[in-house]
Amino acid sequence: MVWPQRCLTRLVRRLVLLLAVLCACTGTSAFAVDKAKVAEAMAVQAGKAFETGDYSRAADLYLNAYRTDANSAFLYGAARSQHLAGRMDQATELYQQFLTAANADPERQKRAREYLAEIPEDRFKLPMRVDQIARLYTPETFCKLVIRAQRAAQAAG
Repeated sequence: MVWPQRCLTRLVRRLVLLLAVLCACTGTSAFAVDKAKVAEAMAVQAGKAFETGDYSRAADLYLNAYRTDANSAFLYGAARSQHLAGRMDQATELYQQFLTAANADPERQKRAREYLAEIPEDRFKLPMRVDQIARLYTPETFCKLVIRAQRAAQAAG
């Protein structure tokens, strides 16, 4: 009676080990697919909230989707939602982050620059990296920054 029990225990251990190895080999890609699906589901909910005018909720959902799966489209949605919710500081930061994202859609980058031009220049954080200026701002917005810096220098001078 002891012998079959030992064999069964060994067999169960080997099956568990085999199952663990199989899960370790395929777990990463399966998890990545699940993350993308979860992020997409959050983005769908964010889109619905955006359409109903609940911009704060939409921004939170888009940010959570972006944290789950770093898709720049989610970042753009969060920035636009913050902008329409009236949270200009957060919108500015998110637009800037979107504009520097490697996989950002060029058409959305163009629109993000236009939206940044709508935000008052006193909401922009300085100093900024020189290499990002051309990617972050429209000429109009950049001129606002220059004028503000000149006025500050004249007031201090």
